[in-house]
Amino acid sequence: MCSDKVAKFLLIVLNIIFLVFGAICLGIGIWVKVDQSSLMYITRAATNNKSINIPSLIESAAYLLIGGGAIIFVIAFFGFFGAIKKIKCFLFLYAIFILVILCLEVSAAILAIVFKSTFDMYAKKYLTKALTDQYVGPYIATDSLSLAFDYAQVKFKCCGIHNSSDYSTFSTWNTTWTQSSTGTQGTAIIPFTCCISSSPDSYPTEMNTFINGMADDNCPVSQASAYTDGCYDALWTFFKTYLYVTLGIGITVAVLEFIGLVSAFVLACTTDKNKVEDMRKY
Repeated sequence: MCSDKVAKFLLIVLNIIFLVFGAICLGIGIWVKVDQSSLMYITRAATNNKSINIPSLIESAAYLLIGGGAIIFVIAFFGFFGAIKKIKCFLFLYAIFILVILCLEVSAAILAIVFKSTFDMYAKKYLTKALTDQYVGPYIATDSLSLAFDYAQVKFKCCGIHNSSDYSTFSTWNTTWTQSSTGTQGTAIIPFTCCISSSPDSYPTEMNTFINGMADDNCPVSQASAYTDGCYDALWTFFKTYLYVTLGIGITVAVLEFIGLVSAFVLACTTDKNKVEDMRKY
């Protein structure tokens, strides 16, 4: 029958893609886990900032790649081998796995839509509270929260959460500032990471280069040549860009999974029918 041939072809092609993708994820994850020391060296050489503790992040990513790659590989194996040999049990198992994954994906999408506004509200509130109590300024590179937010200010050309006036409410940051051209000391109203610099890429590894490149060396005190827009909106815009890309990939994968699901059911249901027709011929 034409339908089972098309279903078989689609299943084979789709699951070859999934097998290759799963194997790549699995291979990269195992390589990162086994050869972690050299990867740490390469990454740290690139950042030249040993105060940033990245091994745990890379190790977590490695476990995710290994787990995700293994699951994809096993499911794709059931689909591929079941299609090649027309094994009904494998085809139904494959269809069940894909159905469960599709249900989880749809549930996640619904939750993301329902809780988007709630997340937006609480994320801004949490970030404001955390920075108000814990932000220490751009001088201490070992403080991960402060370092991350200062980097965001440089990267996204913003200042504060809502705007630059937020720093008047931050209670723990170092407001000392010495003007490099005159040596005059003053009280900073904003951190120097809010200031426009001709060397933005030098932060955080070369703070002096960043400071020397500032358009106004008294910017933290005078707020001249400084960014004033808040970082929350800039960060949210950045995340939305990647969210739309992720959404597009997710929809594409879901469509492929649905095609695989339908193909598996069609092939499984026509397998017995073809066997009966073959027996009648004899």
